[in-house]
Amino acid sequence: MIEIRRTKSAELLAPLRAAVDSLQPVKELSALIENILSDVPTSQYAGCSAKIGYLLRDSKVPMYYPIAVTCLKNVVHKFQGQERLPVVSNLSYLSWKLKHFDDARLYGNEATILREEQAMRRGFTKRLVVFSLYGSDPAYCETLIINAQCMQEIYPGWTMRVYHDHTVPHHLIPRLTALGVECINVANINAGHFPGTFWRFLALEDDCDAVIFRDADSIINPREQRLVNIWLESDKPFHVMRDWYSHSDLILAGMWGVRHGLLAAIRIWMEKYVSQGNLHPTHADQYFLAEYVWPRIKPYMLHHSSVLDVFEAQWPEDLPRHYIVEGLNHCLGSWQLIERKPNTDKPYKIRILDENNHELCDYSFPAGKTFELPKSYHEAIESGRWRLEVTEQHLVSVSLPGGGQSMATVNVNRHKSA
Repeated sequence: MIEIRRTKSAELLAPLRAAVDSLQPVKELSALIENILSDVPTSQYAGCSAKIGYLLRDSKVPMYYPIAVTCLKNVVHKFQGQERLPVVSNLSYLSWKLKHFDDARLYGNEATILREEQAMRRGFTKRLVVFSLYGSDPAYCETLIINAQCMQEIYPGWTMRVYHDHTVPHHLIPRLTALGVECINVANINAGHFPGTFWRFLALEDDCDAVIFRDADSIINPREQRLVNIWLESDKPFHVMRDWYSHSDLILAGMWGVRHGLLAAIRIWMEKYVSQGNLHPTHADQYFLAEYVWPRIKPYMLHHSSVLDVFEAQWPEDLPRHYIVEGLNHCLGSWQLIERKPNTDKPYKIRILDENNHELCDYSFPAGKTFELPKSYHEAIESGRWRLEVTEQHLVSVSLPGGGQSMATVNVNRHKSA
């Protein structure tokens, strides 16, 4: 690093400033500069000579420009990396003013490259895998836990983020937070009026290098990781994936991504779309993406499609187009859930306990309601490693002090598994 001591430098350059202000002839000014530099320690010479060049450039006095160029050229080799930027930038300007166009181009090229390096270092670095969550269905809540546990393997260095509301189970947010997940309550960002599936799109308001959107009931995996890495290595700012014959929506809401902080106006488009009313009960997010996002990104996207050959679709030759596990096709965006039917006709509550008898989670359901668990949970329960408890919930009438009646829920632990 070039050493420049500001106080000492200011004292040394004071006579030079006075000479420039009084428009001293070039010969006298050159002699003064030579005298100033002769008193400067070797460690400060390059910095002081550069500051003289800057001072003469800023004077806007053309007769001093050749002296400024000499001062800067004599020491430019002493500067490395970003320290070279002000030197070569000033040399480019001065060379242009002196009509030395080859030098102006040479130094201008270097200054532009250095500025680009500077901008990229200050640029977007955060990468997000984003989900929406609302309600207390274990098919979504517990699959999110699995996704959080997979992050380090599938997306190392990325951050998982979940947009949620007050309807999620009491135990879920602390569990996600403990796994390093960013949890954002939509009430805190004025987003509760949007449909829940839209919330995740608000991650585009952040300055991020990459944001990918996923569904809470599907598990991130190496298959999608491969496609995302190919996208990141490309020059395309948008990514769209489809992996089955039914994936005919223009953008599947849980299978796309954006780079470089683009689409930051997403909230404005969401407001316009939602204000129209008559939203589809299950696919409004994908209809919104088709109307507001697809026309903007189509020319600039990398499109991966395993079976539908449209929109310049690509697919890696060494990645199977059908991912078969135990006879079942596991396409991207699919879920791995097992339905369970409790042996009760009453409202009930389930508790899942691990091999150490620690409670992992609990959920309540109305009478007759079945529930789904992630396949890995089902297997852990069936193998006896985990335990599923089902507790019936009965409403009973109770007497209040001073008279009167009220209804209360009584848990009856009649079923140990479901």
